[in-house]
Amino acid sequence: MPTIYDVAKRAGVSAMTVSRVINGKKDVKPETRERVLKAIEEIGYVPNSLARSFVLQRTRTIGLVITDITNPFFTTLARGVEDTAMRNQFSVIFCNTDEDPEKEVLYLELLAKEGGWSNSGFSEWEEDPAKVYPYKEYTGSAYR
Repeated sequence: MPTIYDVAKRAGVSAMTVSRVINGKKDVKPETRERVLKAIEEIGYVPNSLARSFVLQRTRTIGLVITDITNPFFTTLARGVEDTAMRNQFSVIFCNTDEDPEKEVLYLELLAKEGGWSNSGFSEWEEDPAKVYPYKEYTGSAYR
C-alpha cells in the first residue's frame, strides 16, 4: 500500500507538502498541487485514517451504545445519529447491550480503549447544536 512518502518522492516534494495538498491548504502553488494530485492518482494512494487519527488525536468515529436495538425509539435515534454523523463525515459504531449492564460496561470500556473518550461524543459540533439534534416534526410514532 503506497504511503505519503511514496507520493512525495514521485511528485518531487516533501511529505509535508503532500499533507498540505491532501488537507486542502491554500499555501501550495497550483503547479505543485497538480503534481501531487497526479502522483496520488498514479500510485493509488489512499490516506490512512488510522494514522491520521493518531496525529489529530481524534477518530471522527462515534460509539453509540443502545440498550435494545429492537425498540423503535432506539431505532429512530440510531438512524438520526447515523444520518447526522454521515453528513459531518463521521462514522458510527453501534453497540447493542440487550439491556445487559455487564455488556454495556464491556462496550464502554472497549470504546474508551479503542477510540478515546469524549463526554459528549459531539465535541466538534457543540458550536451548532442543530447539527447534533436535527429533529424535525414528531408525528406521534416517529420523527420526519
